[in-house]
Amino acid sequence: MIIVTFFNCITAKKEANYTAQTTFYHIEQILNENQKDLNKQKKEYRQTCIDNAQAVAYSLQENPDALYNIDELKKIAQYVEVDEIHIFNKQGVIISGTHPEYYGYSFDSGKQLSFFKPLLSNQNLQLTQKIMENTASHIKMQYSALWSENKEFIVQVGMNHENASKATKKNQLSYLFKLFRVNNEAQYYAINSKNHKIVGTTHHHIGDVASSIGLKDTQIKEAKNGFFTEIDGQLSYCVSKKIKNNYIYCIIPVRVLFKEVPKNCLEMIVCLIIISILFRLLIIKYIRVYVIDSINQINHQLSKISKG
Repeated sequence: MIIVTFFNCITAKKEANYTAQTTFYHIEQILNENQKDLNKQKKEYRQTCIDNAQAVAYSLQENPDALYNIDELKKIAQYVEVDEIHIFNKQGVIISGTHPEYYGYSFDSGKQLSFFKPLLSNQNLQLTQKIMENTASHIKMQYSALWSENKEFIVQVGMNHENASKATKKNQLSYLFKLFRVNNEAQYYAINSKNHKIVGTTHHHIGDVASSIGLKDTQIKEAKNGFFTEIDGQLSYCVSKKIKNNYIYCIIPVRVLFKEVPKNCLEMIVCLIIISILFRLLIIKYIRVYVIDSINQINHQLSKISKG
């Protein structure tokens, strides 16, 4: 039973390692594929922003009366499917647009707008800013800006980041953990290799340092063969792999890892008892047939001889 229990524990660890490594492999493959899609979508989204800005600039150049008409600008915005239109003069100051609260802002009004300041020195530029939070409304937007063909004004358009965020979500590790969880009692964590902060999880520790769940700095490493440590107050078995800038951990509580061992041992005990009973019956039958019956026959022959 000691030997059987030992090998059951070894088998449970091997199965945990295999399951974890299989999950890590699938996560890595999905991350690579999703990153390609994400890069493609971002490129297409940036081009769409530029195209929309060109469409707005052309419309305003053809219809100068709409340049200072908010209602007309909102109609144009709706037609070309943008959320914001801002018109800058040659000095880089907002003089019109769909949002009057921004009038008077310039390319010197904060980091977000200063990104487009090179337009003042190079009228051939077409700039697209990466997705970032709008300073005033705190909504994530992507802005593009360019000069009108007659170089009389600068058009900036803003588009909500919804499409890009959908693609980004597919690359969030917490999202992928939910897709690939084979064992619902196992926990998955993604820990940044530099600052040791939790950047993805199936639980509620995102943003915390790894030590908050029990992982020491010396344990933040690739451990394909696994190790035992206490996680959230439970003795657990941890398997990890480095994927890009993060260590991905599969953490299984010991009570879950070895939960089949007692059952297997009980089955083995039952089998051993049954085998022991069968052996006992066979041995008794053997002794009766080949020993006791033979002795009885000899005694019977000796009795006949003694009687002459």
